Amino acid sequence: MSPTFFDLDYVLSMCWPNINYKLGDVVLVEHPKYGRIIKRICHIGLHNTYLLSGDHVSSTSTKELGLIKQGNILGRVVFHIKQPRYKN
Repeated sequence: MSPTFFDLDYVLSMCWPNINYKLGDVVLVEHPKYGRIIKRICHIGLHNTYLLSGDHVSSTSTKELGLIKQGNILGRVVFHIKQPRYKN
């Protein structure tokens, strides 16, 4: 599967108080090792923890990312503006 987001794309993310994230939500995360990343929720664990995955086969693995606490999620991606992609 190809990536959903590319360098130079823009996203708008929103964070509401007491938000309930769902499977499949695309979220903006402040990861302790990888910094600010965009991933998809693939599993919801106990105590407001989540497993995340990327849409591309070469994306950082769920195992490498580890469990993500809800406090590290900055918001749900609600809008995506793609930059033009030119083919030679």
